[in-house]
Amino acid sequence: MSNANRRLYHEEIDETPLFMTQLPDDPTENIALEGLKALAYEGTPDEIALNFKNQGNEMISEKRWLDAKIFYNKSIQANPSIALEKKCLLNRTLCNLHLELRDEIEKNCEKAIWRLTRAYIMLEKLQDAEMYLSRQNNGDEFAVLRKLYREKLDSKQKSKSIKKDQMGNDIMLTSAIEARNITILKTGEQPDIQGITLESPLDASSLLFIPILILYPLVSQTDFFPSVAEDLQIKDLLEQIVPLPWDTKSEYKSPVVYVQGRGNKKVPVGKDIVLQEIFGRTVFVDGILRLYIVPDSVLC
Repeated sequence: MSNANRRLYHEEIDETPLFMTQLPDDPTENIALEGLKALAYEGTPDEIALNFKNQGNEMISEKRWLDAKIFYNKSIQANPSIALEKKCLLNRTLCNLHLELRDEIEKNCEKAIWRLTRAYIMLEKLQDAEMYLSRQNNGDEFAVLRKLYREKLDSKQKSKSIKKDQMGNDIMLTSAIEARNITILKTGEQPDIQGITLESPLDASSLLFIPILILYPLVSQTDFFPSVAEDLQIKDLLEQIVPLPWDTKSEYKSPVVYVQGRGNKKVPVGKDIVLQEIFGRTVFVDGILRLYIVPDSVLC
């Protein structure tokens, strides 16, 4: 090999990243070097961060504290998961300790505590968050977390209170339904007691309001009342819908009313009785009372 070829060969070797003894004046002109640098940033944030963290760990094993710190900085900048970032912050603190950078040690510790406290707040582990907040006297840096903590605490207490009230309401409503001998037939299509409410939610003896579905089986028509007081007479309910707009022959001027009996039979009911009197003779399908209306000239 001639001297010129040998010199050219060594120049090419020196430009190969694996054999470089120093960086070129303009690294961006070296395509291979830029390619290797790009590989370090391929993958998910955790994969990128873990790669830099592992390199930092290698530097620590060689007691190259400054180099290790640089790799941990890159790992943190990759926005990894909280658990991985926490490890990198602790390792970087170890580097700062050996480099005797006390100001940075305190700053890193505060940052780790700040992020850990915020994580506890967002996960609603408020007792753990309170423990860390009580140990911090920093005004501005932890003021945001204290505000967030109070908001989460207020929201949790309010939600707990609402849940407790709702539980009490449900208990009273169930008691009211049982006391009135109401049977609910479940079909799985709707909640059991949808639409059934008490005038006073915490008083089972207060007036009950029920949803009513009126069916006209001979003409495939329906009417729906979402909330009807239990002390209303059936005739008063009928007065709200008769005359029917589609009843051109006035066949439903004085209709006959039936309910679905507990044996799946149609049971006739008088129009002068109040709704509460028929509760024990019928079933509520998915919490809804069904009334069947036919002309008085037709037997059901």
